[in-house]
Amino acid sequence: MTRQERAARTRRLILQAGAEEFSERGYVAATCVGIAARAGVTRGAFYFHFPSKHHVASAVLDEWIARPAAAGPLPFKLEELKERALATARQLESDPIVSGSFRLCVEQGLDTTQRQRPYLVWTGRYRQLLEEAGKQGALRSDVTTGDAAELLVGAFAGAHIASQLLPEEADLGQRVVSFMRHLLPSMATPEALDRIALATSAGTAAETRTTTGQGGVKDGEPPRNPSCPSRPPAERTSPPIADSDCRYVT
Repeated sequence: MTRQERAARTRRLILQAGAEEFSERGYVAATCVGIAARAGVTRGAFYFHFPSKHHVASAVLDEWIARPAAAGPLPFKLEELKERALATARQLESDPIVSGSFRLCVEQGLDTTQRQRPYLVWTGRYRQLLEEAGKQGALRSDVTTGDAAELLVGAFAGAHIASQLLPEEADLGQRVVSFMRHLLPSMATPEALDRIALATSAGTAAETRTTTGQGGVKDGEPPRNPSCPSRPPAERTSPPIADSDCRYVT
């Protein structure tokens, strides 16, 4: 391993350890000493790569911002938006870079300019998807894409906070499904809602397709109650992504 390779590896260890510290402890409680210890590097090695924890936090946010979309692209943009939200929910539960970045954004401590960056990027990506959905004729005529994007991002943030405060009631994925099921009817045309429902039932998103287990329910989805009957498409008034007791299928 060359010197440059060792340096890159050390920096990556510190970045990952910093993300874990921010995710678990928050920006204020995290320390350079704690990050170095978690990374298994000396203080000298830490300060060689990062002058302060502020620089680590900024690098963690940069890493999240630079990552490609969590899911997609998909031909139908409202479906892609829904799949991106569900994929991000899974990342928050398994990827410290994502969970650490999210906590850095929602908690006080890091300066406001830094905290705003991921939010603005996230909102901008959702707005772009909604604008593309509008060109596909999938949005209601009274929808403002900027406002809708901010609403969806805000709902996601609130769902994440609720999942941490009340983890015994529902996981983040279930809460995302719930707010999508309630918000999408105010944004999408009836035809688009049916299309989202059909795509959800068929499981067409390659990035989020997983092995189907017992009862035909995919990993990360609420279990389906065998006693719940299927609902005919004509009766749908909102996308049947999920329900509290059973998942409607076509």
